[in-house]
Amino acid sequence: MRTHFVTKLLMLGSFAVLLLSGLESHAQMRTRKQLHTGIKIGSQGIGIEVEKSLRNNFAISANVNYLNISLQKDKDVLKYNILAQVEAETLSAGVFGHYYFHKSSRHAPLSLKATAGINYNLINNYAVKGINDNNVNIGEMTLTPEEMGYIAVQVNTSQVMPYLGIGSSVELVNIRALRRKHWFILNPFLKNLGLNLDVGAFYHGKASITDMEATNYLSPNVSQEAVLNDNLSQYRLYPNLALRIHYTFNLF
Repeated sequence: MRTHFVTKLLMLGSFAVLLLSGLESHAQMRTRKQLHTGIKIGSQGIGIEVEKSLRNNFAISANVNYLNISLQKDKDVLKYNILAQVEAETLSAGVFGHYYFHKSSRHAPLSLKATAGINYNLINNYAVKGINDNNVNIGEMTLTPEEMGYIAVQVNTSQVMPYLGIGSSVELVNIRALRRKHWFILNPFLKNLGLNLDVGAFYHGKASITDMEATNYLSPNVSQEAVLNDNLSQYRLYPNLALRIHYTFNLF
């Protein structure tokens, strides 16, 4: 019951901002529209993002991100030293709606916004492998890590991930300290540069094991797949922290 409630809440929040953005054509106030195009880096890897401002305080954006990482970490488990190898590769695309409580200006350089949207994973591969980092003594027998064996799992999550978050941005031209140093007179290009920070979470549903392999002396651990799946099901949120540097085009 709790899972269904969280899913519905995130889906409702994600579409709420998008729906409000779609209704912006009915607004009475007119403001100059802008197009922010930039590069972002964060927990989804590196990507490109385009954001278009609408009337009043609404904006919509779309991005594409690619992540490919490989990490290793030693961990002591009981009397064994385990080397965990983690590999992740994702390619994702998303559409988002933003509501700015206030936008960056010379009086208030930092903007504040709420964001909701939908992310789709085109590639969604996660793999974890565990192996003893040292020799293992069993009675009078000594086994090398290769002889002892390893455990490897492939993990998958939902391809469609609703998103909720908050963010802040600043246009360099609105920072008083930079204006005083005449940076923008020497290099007018800087006038259209800005920074954007997003913090939030994607809901990816239950993570599940799609493939599990255990070799040699560790092969009996294959029977624990159901237990591992149960433990993984508790982790349903993917945190997002992303920084974007963008260039602003004034449309009209």
